[in-house]
Amino acid sequence: MLDLSYLIILVLFCVPLLAALLLGLIRRCSAKWILGFETGLMFLGLVGLGVLGEREIATSLFFLGEEITFSVTNMPILLFLSALTTLVVMFWHYGKKDPLLTRFHSILLSLSFSFGLIALLSGQFMIRYIAIDVVGLLAAMMVLTSFADIFALKGFIIIFQVLRLGDLGLLAAILLMNHYTGTLEISEMISATTILPLNIRTWIYFGFMLALLIKLAIWPFGIWLQKAGECAPGIPFWISGILTPALGYYLLYRILPIIHSELIFVNLTLYIGLGLYLLVLLVKSLRLVRVDQFTNMSGLLNCFLLAALAINQNPDFLVFYFIGLIFYRMTLVLQTLSRRLNTKVLFALVPLAVNGIFIGVNFADYPFQFSAGWVMLTLLTVMWDIWAIRQGMPDDWQPFDLLREEPSVGVPPDEELVPVQQSSQLKESGWIQDGVYRLTGFMGHIAEWVYDHVEMRLDASWDLLGQKLVHFSELTWHSVEIRTIEKTGQLMDDALKSLQAHERNVLKRSLRWDLAWIPMMMVIILIMLFVF
Repeated sequence: MLDLSYLIILVLFCVPLLAALLLGLIRRCSAKWILGFETGLMFLGLVGLGVLGEREIATSLFFLGEEITFSVTNMPILLFLSALTTLVVMFWHYGKKDPLLTRFHSILLSLSFSFGLIALLSGQFMIRYIAIDVVGLLAAMMVLTSFADIFALKGFIIIFQVLRLGDLGLLAAILLMNHYTGTLEISEMISATTILPLNIRTWIYFGFMLALLIKLAIWPFGIWLQKAGECAPGIPFWISGILTPALGYYLLYRILPIIHSELIFVNLTLYIGLGLYLLVLLVKSLRLVRVDQFTNMSGLLNCFLLAALAINQNPDFLVFYFIGLIFYRMTLVLQTLSRRLNTKVLFALVPLAVNGIFIGVNFADYPFQFSAGWVMLTLLTVMWDIWAIRQGMPDDWQPFDLLREEPSVGVPPDEELVPVQQSSQLKESGWIQDGVYRLTGFMGHIAEWVYDHVEMRLDASWDLLGQKLVHFSELTWHSVEIRTIEKTGQLMDDALKSLQAHERNVLKRSLRWDLAWIPMMMVIILIMLFVF
């Protein structure tokens, strides 16, 4: 009998894929109505999975010799529900007025529903990695409006490169764990990894940490998020700003046993969180690099998360802190949209509530010094944010504050524009003229320099490397193999000459007649044997 939970997962995975296909083939379909239906279906399906309870679901499918399984627990379900809630808020605000939500972006959103679900519920690490990788690709593709738009194309390259760097760190950690544990099942891999030698666990830890810092978009690893906000504001920003960090939260939760397996990993996580917090605060205060409000504040709260994970002894309660961080991202949306100073200040107090509730519930589990530092840094963050708001510190981009235009007469409200027309409309509306062609800052300069001076000359570099290898091979042939052959031939000649000289010396010797009786005796014995 087919498991009901398994059936729900199949429906939630397949329906968005069919909706994306429908949006791509039938132009008459309303993209916003289909997205609304998908969102409601995802809500109902996830609630149904939660009601059916936590379980491990085995399938008849295999990948890389391992059975594909699903791990249905409350943590990923609540994370996905929280992310979908923020999407509903964004839909409620924009309605049909978001000029950037084209049919192309609606297809990408539908695909993100399917692969985001697999990334959260998969029980096999390689399947989860592939799903996370696909979500990252969708986040990068969200910035594209037209392949003729050079700015959007550069944004895609930067986002894709940075996210791929994090995915490579994740892949390296997974392959290393699989090599030593012999399995791809997540719970077994994590459990077996905690008893591996320290040097191996260290490489695994740094692979995961690189992936997490990029997924959580803490500066300077959050350059991709800032570029996504510049190139794809509005509802398309949901994949980059909400869904991708939610996947990072759950990945961080799953590797907690590795972090707590060694005291040095606990201290490293704590120091990384504290160091990045001070770095973000310093860079933004001195305006050394342009960092937008969304990336800046969400990164600061993620630094608190790293510290909480390093010390926390009750990982089950972390789900509520994860949900609080996701909803704080939603308040950052509302703070950006608000035009009133008092409302912005009110939203700036949200970190005080999120961090205050967390430390209040877990006060007994933390050392007093940690709790005091947590409260002081939270107050510092809130006061700094309020000061920045009152000083009118400008953002370099407003990810949700769009220049919206009502549809013209005779054009249906839900009619999407083709990419070239969409780009033309953006130029006419003044979005590009308002500074969207500016570079992303220090990290953006580095990424573009790498693209212009490294990737474009990659072929020449490979040719040069090939020539060097060929030259090195020739030198090796002449210096090692040919000399070895010559030396071997010389030794053979010397041996043959020595043997010939020995034979000549033997032939020159006179016969010893005193030993002639030996062959004569042997002849006599043979005769006697034949006769008698």
